[in-house]
Amino acid sequence: MRSIKRLGVVLVAGAAAFSLAGAPAQASDTVDIAGKTLSGYKHVGQDTGYWCGPASAYILITGMKAHGKIKTTKSKSGLKLTQKNLASDTYLGANGGGGTQRADMRDGINKWIGHKWYKVHSNPTPAEFKDRLLRAIPSGRGVAVAAYESAGKRHYNGHPKGKTIDHWVVARGYTTNLSKTNFVDPATTVWSGVKPYFSHYTNSFVNVFVRPSKAIVW
Repeated sequence: MRSIKRLGVVLVAGAAAFSLAGAPAQASDTVDIAGKTLSGYKHVGQDTGYWCGPASAYILITGMKAHGKIKTTKSKSGLKLTQKNLASDTYLGANGGGGTQRADMRDGINKWIGHKWYKVHSNPTPAEFKDRLLRAIPSGRGVAVAAYESAGKRHYNGHPKGKTIDHWVVARGYTTNLSKTNFVDPATTVWSGVKPYFSHYTNSFVNVFVRPSKAIVW
């Protein structure tokens, strides 16, 4: 992950009341949502500074296999699952230092697994983000999250505050009522102090790091 705009993308606070339709629940239809985290979505560090996209796709594909969504981690053409293979122009187009675009993340994962499951949702509101998590996580699918951090402003999970960072992480679960989202961060091989797994209040993560300009692939 480099400090450039195309780098990468998996979130945020306080939904004590939340409607499954994707909008905040009214007093009459308040629901309690139990927390859920997909343990099969295991951390891997990204192999280069700009391969947060391939590393996140790797985490997603191995997680889908662990949770019985797909039968093999090999591509439909028989390629072994590696970040290098995922980064190729055939899949994510992440070579040349430019990182992974949101449409390439969607198309590359779908092509690799042979299913058109993943979609792009740009600039989601917290309610829309939570709705997509509720559709994906209980079914065994993780979510790729593109998050943007401006130099000198708020950062997350130990990322260096002096850098502008465009990064992919994976959302693999949430706490009760989606108050927090649980993430996997491949940047452990880029900066010291980054945790492989972290949680963040969902509303604030979306409003600060995702909604202004980024997207989710879910």
